[in-house]
Amino acid sequence: MQNDSEAQGPGILDLVIVLVRHIRLLTLAPMTVGIIAFAAAALKPPSYTSEAILSMAENTSRQASAMMATPLVLDMVIGKLQLAREKSLDKARETLQSQLRTKVGKNGLLWVMVTAQSPERAQLLANSLIEAWRMTTVPGQQEQEELLERLMYIQKMLKSVDALLARLTSESPAYFDGQLTRGDRGLTLVSLGELQAKYFNESQSIPRTLQGVSRDVVKQQPSIAVRPDPAGKTKAAVLLAFVTFLLLLIGLLLWHIVTRSLRAPGNAASVARLRAALGWGKTVTPARTATPGG
Repeated sequence: MQNDSEAQGPGILDLVIVLVRHIRLLTLAPMTVGIIAFAAAALKPPSYTSEAILSMAENTSRQASAMMATPLVLDMVIGKLQLAREKSLDKARETLQSQLRTKVGKNGLLWVMVTAQSPERAQLLANSLIEAWRMTTVPGQQEQEELLERLMYIQKMLKSVDALLARLTSESPAYFDGQLTRGDRGLTLVSLGELQAKYFNESQSIPRTLQGVSRDVVKQQPSIAVRPDPAGKTKAAVLLAFVTFLLLLIGLLLWHIVTRSLRAPGNAASVARLRAALGWGKTVTPARTATPGG
């Protein structure tokens, strides 16, 4: 019966035994960890968060959210604010990236949140990151040249269409007798009107493309925080204390189960082989019995 009891797996009784035997360790260790965590959080300098809201197309917002955390944007801010004077460029990138949080919401809204040790610094970093991202939307040199060529062509064609429309609408109907019927003339005016609208819209969009994304997409300018961010000291201390208690309890319970198994009489042979394999004990070779006349 005793061997059967020893062979059983861990149960409630084992848990109770561990709790009773190690109540001080299971109480004092988590309390100590929690106090240390609370003190460390209390000594940490306060932080402030500046928040801005951008409104764009949903795909553009997602692209902007990803782009702001890339070295292309971060390096422009680091260079502008000289954030790498006392640290390496990689360390400055890592620090700035940890201060930045973005969230894409519904209808293309993009929240940009930047944390720093002062409200003014947080606002400055947020503005710099937004401006640096806007600079990445400006076309490159070759693309700018192509767009300018396209703009000149569009403006030339728009003038030609305007002149033709002006002629069609100013001349008397008798002028077109034998050339266009009234129906053809109406269709021509409609087609030219659509072409004029197309050229006009393109002539307006190309300059905007050359300038990159407008600052008008920023619907809420980066704010200045009036109070520090909640530190969550109590929550962190309780969480660490609970995790410490749990790890200690699991470790002590495993140690209790292993010790009980090693002491079980039915496991003596297995324990002896384990000790021999680990070199913890010496195996004794039985002496040979001398044979008569040997």
